Amino acid sequence: TAVDIQINADGKSIFVSKKEVMRLLEKEGVKDMQEKRVQSFNLEKLEEALRKNPWIKDAQLYFDNNEVLKVRITEKEPVARIFTISGNSFYMDSSGKQLPLAAVVPLKLPVFTGYPSDKMGSRADSVLDRQMQNLSMFLKSDSFWGRAIEQVNITPSKTFEMTPLVGNQII
Repeated sequence: TAVDIQINADGKSIFVSKKEVMRLLEKEGVKDMQEKRVQSFNLEKLEEALRKNPWIKDAQLYFDNNEVLKVRITEKEPVARIFTISGNSFYMDSSGKQLPLAAVVPLKLPVFTGYPSDKMGSRADSVLDRQMQNLSMFLKSDSFWGRAIEQVNITPSKTFEMTPLVGNQII
């Protein structure tokens, strides 16, 4: 009878709008719902289509007793902004995966510069990716260090040099 979309448990969406979710569902054939039977919907296929969006971590779809399609979306959580040596930029999510830049307000995240590749996930950089993920999660969760560190530079030897917001020392 209708579609009820909820993004994130707190109801606040940052990267994916309800309009975008509805557009993705319509692209997969969810139009003119009143003319279709509940059994005609392949919810698993719809969930997979939604998960292809780079900002959607999880999608759960189900029909309630009133035949309303409930769509529950969980967005991915960016934990760092990465700048590559070639000048490109992207986000890293909490699972260590690359995310595209979003056309939303800039996020207050740890900044890493000097990343050696334009794409995350290569075997050569897997240890570096894990170290960046761990360090960014630490900086994000620690109130002192999260505010104190302005930037983390990745050296050619793949070590970190942290630049504090105050002072001219390198850690």
